[in-house]
Amino acid sequence: MISSDKLRDAIHQLSEKCAKYEHLSEDINKALGMIQEISFDTRSPVREIVAIDGSSAVLWKSPSLPVGLVAARVSMVSRRYDPDRIKIAIVNDEFKDFFEVMDENDPSYMRETDDVIEIIDNDDKNQMRSGTPISDKANHFMEKKELETIKLVAETREGIMILKDGPLRLPKAHRMSIIKDILEVAARHDNVVVGISKDSHEKNTSGVDDEIILNIISSSSSRSEITGYYPKHEGNDAFKIGECFARLHARAMKWFRVDYPFESPVGIGEILRTIACYSQVNTMPGTPFPLMDTAHEIAVKIRQLKPSIESKIMEYLKDEGFSGNDIIRGLTDVTGKLMTGSHHDFLDNFTRVSTAGDRH
Repeated sequence: MISSDKLRDAIHQLSEKCAKYEHLSEDINKALGMIQEISFDTRSPVREIVAIDGSSAVLWKSPSLPVGLVAARVSMVSRRYDPDRIKIAIVNDEFKDFFEVMDENDPSYMRETDDVIEIIDNDDKNQMRSGTPISDKANHFMEKKELETIKLVAETREGIMILKDGPLRLPKAHRMSIIKDILEVAARHDNVVVGISKDSHEKNTSGVDDEIILNIISSSSSRSEITGYYPKHEGNDAFKIGECFARLHARAMKWFRVDYPFESPVGIGEILRTIACYSQVNTMPGTPFPLMDTAHEIAVKIRQLKPSIESKIMEYLKDEGFSGNDIIRGLTDVTGKLMTGSHHDFLDNFTRVSTAGDRH
């Protein structure tokens, strides 16, 4: 039986914690004074967008050596907005898959051969020192390919908006220089690159998440249909990247963090209006649907497809002379955790290895 007294105490603590946030009147009033309300015009043309997202998976890891194989998928979803019908038209959906051998003890695992961009510098070599989990390196590999793809689109397309999953203001200085280069390339081709974060824990001066304050405001009956943006960073520093939180629909479930180039072919109002036009899907009002749903769904399939790829991995490892025992012991989940199932599972996998490639 559950202890009623303990449950009641826990509920009381929960109530006190909620009450703490209900008394943030000073923060709420300050935020209200900063919010720039905009009624987004969805009846006028906007730019075509390309939404770019990435995902990674560890495919196999040596059971005795600190090396493994990872995959990354980067999706590119092109959409065009029809202002007369307030509809989003599909232009193109595509993706690229990349494979890389990782060494947990090699800090220079991302050595560039094509000189597109350089991800690793001395800061990264210190951060990604020996022993870094292969899952972390897989994620960095994916981010690298994501940035390469954004740059390629920025220099080969004209007059579009590129939506990147996640922020443009990145923590590492050398990554910021990469973003700066991408923004300059985009501007030369009349393109705008924007970063949209699903979740953000940016805090105000009181140490409370900005998104919490903004959600409290938009959940009140008098402000429930508010649309517009809350400026966070004006972008007047060396990197010239602005940052704000935006509510893109009167029935939006949340505010999204939006990073945008301070020196852009169009201003923040038009940037947000463009994103708002692509956020008119009834099932998810206020959500940039091409990025948060379609692009993400395509990218994350690299993780979902891993089980179906394993037979090929087994076949090719077998062809390379790996023992059946090592092949089986190197099977991992998508994060790189070695699969340690029952002896029955081992025998099943041993049968899979033994028959791998036989259908040929």
